[in-house]
Amino acid sequence: MDGEKKNVPLVCFCHCVPEAVIREAIRAGARTIEKIQAETQASTGCGGWHDEVQAILADELEKLKISESKAG
Repeated sequence: MDGEKKNVPLVCFCHCVPEAVIREAIRAGARTIEKIQAETQASTGCGGWHDEVQAILADELEKLKISESKAG
């Protein structure tokens, strides 16, 4: 299976950034589009995937908020 391509959803096609990489960056502390871009390079080529990255950021921040409120 080495070298086998996996079917992963890409968010940024210019830099081949999968959605999971963006979500991991957010969970690791990237809380703005600029930080996500610096960490992953997503939406730094053509810039056309900005809305998708923003939607993922909003989703992850909502999940983190819910998780923190359950823990508190």
